[in-house]
Amino acid sequence: MASSASTARLLFWLLLLGYILFILSASFYSADWQRLESLDPNKNGRGLWFGEELSFRRLRDIATNVLLYMPLGLLTAVVVSLGRKITITNPAIAAGLALSIAIETVQAFVGRFSDPTDIASNSLGHVLGYVIMMIAVNRFHLSPPVLLGLSADQHGVNQVQTMQGLRFLYITIFYVVALLPLDFAVGVTNIFRKLQPEAGGDPRLILDLLYHWKQPGFPIRSLTLTVLAYVPVALLTALIDQGRGVFSLSRTVLPCVGLALATEISQIFVASGRSDVLVVPVAATTGLAIGLAVRAVGKNYRAKTDARGLSRFLILLIVCYLLFLFSLAWAPYEFESPGTWKRKLLSETNLIPFRLHFSSRSVAAAVDIVRELAVLMPLGALIAHWMQTVLGSQLWIVSAAAGGILGLGVGLAIEGSQSLVVGRYIDVTDALLAAAGCMLGCVVWSSFAPRIGPSTATDSSH
Repeated sequence: MASSASTARLLFWLLLLGYILFILSASFYSADWQRLESLDPNKNGRGLWFGEELSFRRLRDIATNVLLYMPLGLLTAVVVSLGRKITITNPAIAAGLALSIAIETVQAFVGRFSDPTDIASNSLGHVLGYVIMMIAVNRFHLSPPVLLGLSADQHGVNQVQTMQGLRFLYITIFYVVALLPLDFAVGVTNIFRKLQPEAGGDPRLILDLLYHWKQPGFPIRSLTLTVLAYVPVALLTALIDQGRGVFSLSRTVLPCVGLALATEISQIFVASGRSDVLVVPVAATTGLAIGLAVRAVGKNYRAKTDARGLSRFLILLIVCYLLFLFSLAWAPYEFESPGTWKRKLLSETNLIPFRLHFSSRSVAAAVDIVRELAVLMPLGALIAHWMQTVLGSQLWIVSAAAGGILGLGVGLAIEGSQSLVVGRYIDVTDALLAAAGCMLGCVVWSSFAPRIGPSTATDSSH
């Protein structure tokens, strides 16, 4: 047990330090280190002072800072939980404030703007992440070592509780992101304006279930991403109920519907938000489909004693998911002429990781990073399952390494093919995120799936 705790502490410390390096890279991207400047509070009306009035047009940048520092708060709370009980009075909660002050101070000397509003938004993101993880650990008994496949008890109680904590984390962060960039407007005029189509686009508030079918082009890619967003909620709910022996389809569907209703209604009052009534039935259908799949797998898992047959079935699933990933990357299926894709390949390829994400510093860029990770996680889980079936390997680190290599190959292949698609370009960042997503999927599968199955309900009754 002590060895597992020390291993978990070391790994989470490495993750925390790695994320701090990521923040430093994002904060000092395009900084002019060759010409250090003296601190002038009056330069461009800004400096380490409130030189610009806080307005709604800056809320998008503030929201990005909140998102950037939320994972730092989550990881800080995890590291604290491995040594003592997490409390709101722990000095570590001020780590985000200290890091933000240090970064903003240095930015004043290297050609970047320093702003106390950034310090406040960065600190808010860190505190928000810290508090969310504190609730997940203290209230829902999330066990960070279990996330790495460590410190598991005999009957899978830790796994079920940890999945309850993960579901709370996912739902909370999902809802917070839906409220960004926090430009709330509750007036009737704003709601009426959302009902009107934008120039060359759709309304921001769609109350017609058949609206998309009436338009020339059905948003397949957008609908697919919506489905994927609700898959974790449905899957975690189904596995939790299965582990507790109270599985039912309605219990799988209701959290998806509740989250969809909460986010879509809330986005009506976010000026830049989009609300679509179609999301609610899509979320319900996703929950129902995941529930049926988990129930079918739970009933037939013991019967699948033929390793060769199961291996072939998993290979088929992997191939199908790869086809899905390529079809998603090629939407809307408009391809370039040979001369154009050669020019794109040579002149519009980005080989600097996160260059475009750091340049834009927008909510969309942050969400894009999370989305790229999430889309590749199911592939990683399938790879880990196949490795368990064929090679008998249950070590998460082995599965994660193999998944990372294969994910990088898949990411490079997808990015290379996007040079043929109109409006797409090659970005090495997406390939790296594909590798990371596959690795994360392998770790999640290796940590939970071997212990959560049809036999768990029987075990929990003893």
